[in-house]
Amino acid sequence: MMSRENIDLIIPVIKKHQISTLDLTGGAPESHQDFCYLVEAGQGNSCGGAL
Repeated sequence: MMSRENIDLIIPVIKKHQISTLDLTGGAPESHQDFCYLVEAGQGNSCGGAL
């Protein structure tokens, strides 16, 4: 499972390159403890509703 430290390395890349779609695969990524953190930090949206 990806660590919070690795997620923190990904977020600046998402923002710098203005990535609009991030495809999270492998099992059930929404069950990762930092899923909402990644979604909110990467896109600035709240983690709720349709993702």
